[in-house]
Amino acid sequence: MAYDRFRTQKETKERNERLVLKLLFDSPMRFKDLLEETGLSRAGLDMILKRLQETKQIESIIDSGKPAYSLTKKGEKTVKAIPIIQDNLESILKVKHEYSNEMGKFKLGYKGINFDVLNDAQVDANLTNVFKEIVKECLKKSENTIAEIPSIIRDKSELKGKMVLALTIDFDDMREQFLNRNNKTWKKFGLKWENEEDWERLFSGDDPK
Repeated sequence: MAYDRFRTQKETKERNERLVLKLLFDSPMRFKDLLEETGLSRAGLDMILKRLQETKQIESIIDSGKPAYSLTKKGEKTVKAIPIIQDNLESILKVKHEYSNEMGKFKLGYKGINFDVLNDAQVDANLTNVFKEIVKECLKKSENTIAEIPSIIRDKSELKGKMVLALTIDFDDMREQFLNRNNKTWKKFGLKWENEEDWERLFSGDDPK
């Protein structure tokens, strides 16, 4: 009972934090307006705002001469990830092997084991196929190792339940890091990009032919 109560409280807290972040995505808002839009108590909203400030996802600003709250860059990245994973997690678990968004439906599989690839509308469809192959490699590795886990053999008569592995890649970040790969901060780590010439052509817009 105590665990269920803790889990419910945690889910409610995270849901309310996501709601505040999404409200701030379009423009800064005052405390009074957030209070009205969220329907939270003053104490509850104040606690959420403090947590989001501590995690550097929002900041206090002056907007049109009045105190308000605004998203930071970190907060913007969080909001962009919300529609893809968190707000749809329940439906992903309920609707077996299917996910739909602005791009349409994805049904992919490995040896009859279906899995989902989720991406937002800005992602090139060819990238879906790239990550489909990555997921297949993950399933292949699982196939070779899961049955060897002693606790599964000893304690379980069958495998059941669902697991969601969320991999979030921001391609804007990827581009920025590639273009800044030669700065002093990264060079001291000796990092090297694979297929660097191809990446250079990709971001320069040169015809690959």
